Amino acid sequence: MLREVLGVSKHVLGAKHPSTLMVMHDLASSLSNQGRYKDAEAMQREVLGVRKCMSGAEHPSTLMAMHNLALSLSNQGHYYDAEAMQREVLGVRKHLSGAEHPFTLIVIQTLASSLSNQGQYKEAEAMQREVLGVRKHVSGAEHPSTLTAMHDLASSLSDQGQYKDAEVMQREVLGVRKHMSGAEHPFTFTAMHNLALSLSNQGQYKEAEVMQREVVNI
Repeated sequence: MLREVLGVSKHVLGAKHPSTLMVMHDLASSLSNQGRYKDAEAMQREVLGVRKCMSGAEHPSTLMAMHNLALSLSNQGHYYDAEAMQREVLGVRKHLSGAEHPFTLIVIQTLASSLSNQGQYKEAEAMQREVLGVRKHVSGAEHPSTLTAMHDLASSLSDQGQYKDAEVMQREVLGVRKHMSGAEHPFTFTAMHNLALSLSNQGQYKEAEVMQREVVNI
């Protein structure tokens, strides 16, 4: 369906029309959701080229196109290339929108993920702490975006073998998830699973087992 719409849009409006680019963006997202990252990448490169030409390198739509392309690269394991693109987007975003803008924080989180995937855990941790601090200040401790930031930071700590610190953060996330979403919500299950892993990594197998059985039995 999207390919059909894209064909009509290109024919009627032209390849560089904003509506055509939006359809290309949607199609690339659909391809990515199917795991067809290479096809998504090709389309995103085309969108990015047009965005740069029509709007300039610092336009929000251009930055979004770069961000999306970086995600496709990361999904294919091209973490170094993704990192370079994310650093470029982040620099412009901080300059134009400030360090606390929601999209700036999203870019920091994706950059931290690229760094973590390359084993650069310490720098990833520093970025995740920055995001968490802003999220808590702007949105509050119980906001979903804050909990996601805590989850990411706990994962980074766990990757560095700091299982106790990760556990403390994961217990906090789990408590809020249970309170806000209930014991049977998928996010609560994920929080319980992550906490069980941290407990297991510390040799606390009995408590980890109890938690894992609870997840399985719900």
